[in-house]
Amino acid sequence: DRFGSQCEVQKRSRPCYDPIDGQAQEDDPGAEERKQILFLRQHQMDAAIVRIMKARKSQTHNELVQEVTRQLNNRFTPSPNDIKKRIACLIDQEYIIRDKKERARYHYKM
Repeated sequence: DRFGSQCEVQKRSRPCYDPIDGQAQEDDPGAEERKQILFLRQHQMDAAIVRIMKARKSQTHNELVQEVTRQLNNRFTPSPNDIKKRIACLIDQEYIIRDKKERARYHYKM
């Protein structure tokens, strides 16, 4: 016996939906727009993080996440994971650095 998905059996002329996540498998026309929105949001998060760190000079991770969320809340609600990723990118770009003794504290690099 061989098992396959229904998508293999159905005609390809209409969109085939994956039963696991319920999304169409063909190209989504709004995918490019969502990608652009995410790109713009990344820049807004970067700007907010740098702005906060420039003003405060030093901040713990939780305080920084709370402040970024508060500042961006009127535009969109960023997830803590997204903010964490943007902090990691800014560390790689050497805008901010981690404290050597306290790993949860960041310093603005002038």
